[in-house]
Amino acid sequence: MQRSMRVGAYPSECESAIVGLICCDAVANYYDTLPDRRVVSSVEPGYLRKLLPSGPPQEGEKWEEIQKDIESKIIPGLTHWYFISSSVYLRLAL
Repeated sequence: MQRSMRVGAYPSECESAIVGLICCDAVANYYDTLPDRRVVSSVEPGYLRKLLPSGPPQEGEKWEEIQKDIESKIIPGLTHWYFISSSVYLRLAL
């Protein structure tokens, strides 16, 4: 389902509910696309600082624009621990 919403200050209750649904869709899409993603991050530490603006936006942005930034700038820096083929051994110390 395609939903559109401008994220800004003081959303109404209805707007908040819509943004919540959009976020749930984004999380579901992330898990659905895990098999197509690299398990280990493909970027160098500190890469994100160069990609982000020096300050916050003056006005809210459409969720689609925020989501594009998440997908193109943030997701490449993640290691996808929950993907079945990662087979990562994590030692737990008590």
